[in-house]
Amino acid sequence: MFINNFQASASILLSGNNYEKVRLFVKFLGLKFPSQTSFHRVQNKYAVPVVNQYWSDLRASVAEEHRAVSIVVSGDGRMDSPGYCAKYCTYTVMNQEDKKIFALEVVDKRETDLKSGLMEAKGFAKAMATLQADGIELKEIVTDAHPQISAIMRKSYPKTRHSYDMWHGAKNLGKKLSSIALAKGNEALKPWLKDITNHFFHSAETCGGNALEMKTKWLSVINHVTNRHTWALGQCDHEPIVEDERDLEEKQWLKPASMAVKDLQKTVMEPRLLKTFPYYVTCQTTSELEMFNNHLLMYAPKRNAFGYAGYKCRCQLAAIDYTHHVDRQTLVDKDGKTRVRRVHSKAANNWTVVPVKEKKQYKYIPGLLSRICMEYIQINKENPLRSKFRVDPDDPKKIASTIAQCPPPPTAELRETKRSRIKVKQASKKFAD
Repeated sequence: MFINNFQASASILLSGNNYEKVRLFVKFLGLKFPSQTSFHRVQNKYAVPVVNQYWSDLRASVAEEHRAVSIVVSGDGRMDSPGYCAKYCTYTVMNQEDKKIFALEVVDKRETDLKSGLMEAKGFAKAMATLQADGIELKEIVTDAHPQISAIMRKSYPKTRHSYDMWHGAKNLGKKLSSIALAKGNEALKPWLKDITNHFFHSAETCGGNALEMKTKWLSVINHVTNRHTWALGQCDHEPIVEDERDLEEKQWLKPASMAVKDLQKTVMEPRLLKTFPYYVTCQTTSELEMFNNHLLMYAPKRNAFGYAGYKCRCQLAAIDYTHHVDRQTLVDKDGKTRVRRVHSKAANNWTVVPVKEKKQYKYIPGLLSRICMEYIQINKENPLRSKFRVDPDDPKKIASTIAQCPPPPTAELRETKRSRIKVKQASKKFAD
C-alpha cells in the first residue's frame, strides 16, 4: 500500500470519521481510495496498538501527577445505544478538580452474559481496579445512584466516601414532583416545582456535610410553600419576603390543608428519598463527565456499529483529545471581557450564555500518525497488511463470535427459509383474490 493511502486510512480513524461517508465523498470527486478491507486492516493491525499504547502512556503520566494526594473523582458509564440493546459500555473516571481522566474502560455485552444492565457495574469495577493498580488514593467518588455500584462500594471500598450525582438526584425528584402536580386539584403546585428542586440543591450545598442538617433544611420546604417562614425549631434561610414585590399571578401560597400540600408532603418525606441524603451532603455533580460522554459522539456515534477493537480505540482517541484540550484558555474581547455565545436549552426552554474557548490545535496528531506509519514500516514483514488478522486475547470474540442469543444458521438455509415464506404469502394473496 502506498504511504499516502495508508495515512488516509489511519486519518479516518484519528479524526473520528466514518469510512463509508469518506468513501462516498471521494467517489463523488472521482478519486481512487483504499477499500474497506484495507481500512480495517490498517486500523486493527497498526493504528489500534499504537493508540492503545499512547493512551496508556498518557494515562500513566496523569496518574503520576496525582499519586501523592488524596483526590475526589467522578465516574459515569455511557452506553453505545439507548435501552437494553446496548452492546458496549464506556466507563470513565475523572478528577473533579482538574478534570483529567484517570481511567477509561470498555465493557462488551458478552462479558456480562449478554445482559446490558450489568455492564455499567462491570465497567465501574474494572475502573476501580485500574485506579488501585496505579496507586491513586481516593477520598471520594461520585456516581449516579446505581444500586450495583453502591453494593460494590459498601463491600470492597468501605473507607472511600461514595456520593451520588446531585443533578441526577434533582432530575429524578423533579419527575416525581411533576407527576403529582398533574393530578387533579394539584394545579397550584406546578409553579413551585423549579423552586422546590432548587431547594434540594440548597439543602445539600449548605448542610456542611451533615445528613441530619440537610434533612432539616429539606423538610422546611413544606413550611415555605405554605407561607410559614418561622416555626418552633427554626426558620427559612432567605431574607424577609415583601409581599408587594411578589408576582402573585405567577405563584400563589399553598393552603396547608390542601391536597397539593398533602401530596407534596408525601414526596418530600418519602423514606427512600431521605435515606439517600448521606450520599448528597457533599453536593457533587458529574456534569463534566456528561460533557465528555457527549464528546465521545464525535469519535463513536451511536448510529454506527463498530467492532470491539475499533470502538475501544475510538473511545481512547476521544479521551486523548479531551486530555490535550481540557486546559484551553477562554477568549476575551477587545474590552478584556470574557467572550460568550448564546445557547438554548430545550429541557429548560430558556436561553443562557457559555464562554468561548480557543480552538483546538490537535498538536499531538502528527506525532501519533507518524508512530502509526513507523509501526507499519517496522513490522510489515512480520505482520503484513494482507496477512490474517490475529484476534487479541482480551477480545470478547473469544467468549462468543456474536451477541446473538443463538448461533447463526448457514446462509443457504436462511435464504431458502425466506424464499419459502415469500411463496406462502404470495399463494395466500392469490387465494384471497
